[in-house]
Amino acid sequence: MFAANHPQSIIDSFILGWAAGRMLHYLGHAGLFRSPIRRWFLRGSGVIPVYRRDESNAEASDRDDRNQEAFRESFTVLEKGGAIGIFPEGISVPGRKVQPMKTGAARIALGAEHQNGWKLGARIVPAGISFESAGRFRSRVLVVFGDAIEMKPWRAEYERDPSGAVQSVTALLEERISGLVTNVEFERSEIVRDLERVYREELATRPGLALATLSKFQREQLLSREIAKAVEHYERTDSAVVWEARRALRRYRGRLERLRISDRVMRAGVSPSPRRVSPSFRREVAKSVVIGIAGLPFAAYGAFWNILPYKLTGRLAARKAPDATQYHQYQILFGGLLYGLYYPPLFYWFYASLGALPTAVFALTLVPTGFFARWYGRFFAGRTQSVRFAYLSATRGVTIQKLRRDRALIVRRMDELVERYLRETGTELPTDPDRDERGVK
Repeated sequence: MFAANHPQSIIDSFILGWAAGRMLHYLGHAGLFRSPIRRWFLRGSGVIPVYRRDESNAEASDRDDRNQEAFRESFTVLEKGGAIGIFPEGISVPGRKVQPMKTGAARIALGAEHQNGWKLGARIVPAGISFESAGRFRSRVLVVFGDAIEMKPWRAEYERDPSGAVQSVTALLEERISGLVTNVEFERSEIVRDLERVYREELATRPGLALATLSKFQREQLLSREIAKAVEHYERTDSAVVWEARRALRRYRGRLERLRISDRVMRAGVSPSPRRVSPSFRREVAKSVVIGIAGLPFAAYGAFWNILPYKLTGRLAARKAPDATQYHQYQILFGGLLYGLYYPPLFYWFYASLGALPTAVFALTLVPTGFFARWYGRFFAGRTQSVRFAYLSATRGVTIQKLRRDRALIVRRMDELVERYLRETGTELPTDPDRDERGVK
């Protein structure tokens, strides 16, 4: 069984299945099966319905019997060598806090092993799913698989106290999944987010870390998990440290916001002189100028022909998605519908006006230039900050230098706290992980 957290509703099923590399039979709540068409599709895809306590009264009357049927069907899948995908949280909620786990995964795995004389070899593989952005199309996704939880070692406890064994396995599964994602309580989310912005890249350059084989996104997620754990540690052992760090980070963030620049350009533009920017920063500006001039015709072409369905997709998804956890699936739904209605008449118009060859060229370039236009816009949205930073460095050099000193003090203090955290907990900073981490775009 593959058990994962559930940050993005139905999209998580596709992500987990791809990362697992095999066919997964998912357990889905019975409400998804009310539509005949959807029920036909889900059952054909191997999804097994599970009935919750909050189902309608007509379904609740025989809910237990139906759930026993779902368990038997799950046992059959495992006995035939198949795999089951399950999201033990049961719900998707905004934020980065793993919700309390329900017992279904443990009950199925232990029940299947018990039914087969503890010779089946059933196990639960915990997985952590992390999205770069909950609202951006084509956001990067990281799936991390943890160590499998074997069912056979729980035999004695299960035969003595089945309910207790189920609770124990569920608690262990929750602990494992929580360790594979950035698990942040709501009250800590602000300081963790500020530390990610200001200190995460500083931490990545720390001597002794061996993260070169990881992608930038994998490295970010790995370090974010450690930052969240360190904040939780200090909340328990020395809350004054967290209060001090929160106050310093808020003050620094407020000054950045007043100047309308980001910490990214502060870090990239560091220079010993208050009125100079670093050579690497100058190279970035030169690179931006070259890309801006060379890429403008292609970006304008792609944006002109794709802007209408692109904008409509975003607006419809934002209006119709019940919450942030379902935004991606509504993007896919409306995007497929709108582009499917938009492109055919456009191609026909080109064909009627210009003939087959120009239409073929137009069709082949339309999608790539559309993606390029989107990247081009994002690229220069970030580079406007660089231009503003260069301007402020030249006109308000003393202010920028004071801000740099504030940043340096924060980084130095964080370095001290990291050393203390490592000593007090016996933790080692992460290196290239042995466990399987898969990035999905």
